[in-house]
Amino acid sequence: MAALRYEVTFKGEAGAALRVAFEDCTVTTGHGVTVLGCDLPDRAALHAVINRIESLGLELIGVRLVATDQE
Repeated sequence: MAALRYEVTFKGEAGAALRVAFEDCTVTTGHGVTVLGCDLPDRAALHAVINRIESLGLELIGVRLVATDQE
């Protein structure tokens, strides 16, 4: 199955502790937001990332499909 690359954005700039919570994604911060770049196998994995954001009390701003890897 092809991997899907998503950018998931939430409000606030992630510090060291939050970066550890998302170590399976690339973490970029700036201008009051954090963008996670995640390579995910399916929608269930995307929902797991979103649930992790919400369980940490963070405000989800957006989710964007960036690319798919063709096998």
